[in-house]
Amino acid sequence: MVLGFSYGGFLAGSVHAQLAPAAKMICISATRLRQILPLPSSEGIHLIFGGNDPFRPEAQLLALSGLAVLDVPNAGHEVYRDTAACTAYVADAVSRRMAP
Repeated sequence: MVLGFSYGGFLAGSVHAQLAPAAKMICISATRLRQILPLPSSEGIHLIFGGNDPFRPEAQLLALSGLAVLDVPNAGHEVYRDTAACTAYVADAVSRRMAP
């Protein structure tokens, strides 16, 4: 499993299909993914964004991507700095991704 924040999430998502197609990835505030969506494979990639993130990819682009997306209400781009806000969402993503 890979957990990437901001630019790290972008890097993880962008190489997922080439390097680790079976890996589970959680990308938090990986707003630069908007530059490369849709990805070659959406399987195993989970995105978490602040609901008020001005850099978040457009909803239509995310919907067409096939990626699992969660929004943290009332949070901005730096939602990854607020561990209390992210913990439940990351735990949910991990539990869903680890289920058989």
